[in-house]
Amino acid sequence: MAIESNGKPLTVEFSPAERKQLEALAVIRGVTPEQVVRDAIASISGRPKCKPLDDARKQQSPSPAPNSPQFYFYIAGIDGAAAKIDPVARALNDGLAVALVTPENATALGRLGIGDRLFLYVNRVGVVAVGDVLELWNRTKYKARGSSEHEYRLAVKWRRFTKPISPAELRQHVGYAPVRTIQRITVELRRVERMLKVAQA
Repeated sequence: MAIESNGKPLTVEFSPAERKQLEALAVIRGVTPEQVVRDAIASISGRPKCKPLDDARKQQSPSPAPNSPQFYFYIAGIDGAAAKIDPVARALNDGLAVALVTPENATALGRLGIGDRLFLYVNRVGVVAVGDVLELWNRTKYKARGSSEHEYRLAVKWRRFTKPISPAELRQHVGYAPVRTIQRITVELRRVERMLKVAQA
């Protein structure tokens, strides 16, 4: 893909699978695929300066490799969603993880890498879906729907479970339930994979 960023030409290569994800992300955000790439490059340093996209991903993503994702809990609406909007339905229908603009949420979103996985947790219900992160956080602040607040958005490909993982089952698998909007799961990977396998059975 040939783009122009900060007045300079730049060529970025994508595999067919990456191109498909890029086009899906562009539809979600309502921009062109080229603009998604420009935003991703600019967000790495906080200014519109061109860098190879692979280097940008390495700088911002904590994941050691695409096939070694990090796992996080995500609680939709815990930080103050508008009362008229179901934050869980919005996340699943719009393919998003949404968090209000706070320093804590900015720090958490900045740690997420492409391919990391989020477990969508609902208070008193449990984990209802798992999703793959599709993009690096672009640092953009959006006007929240039905509210005077502003929010961050991150594209996620969600897969809903037929039966939620209850809070009791969650504590059995990982030892605790989340309390923050985005919270890294710190237990051994095999325990998380076992929980995921049970939920998808």
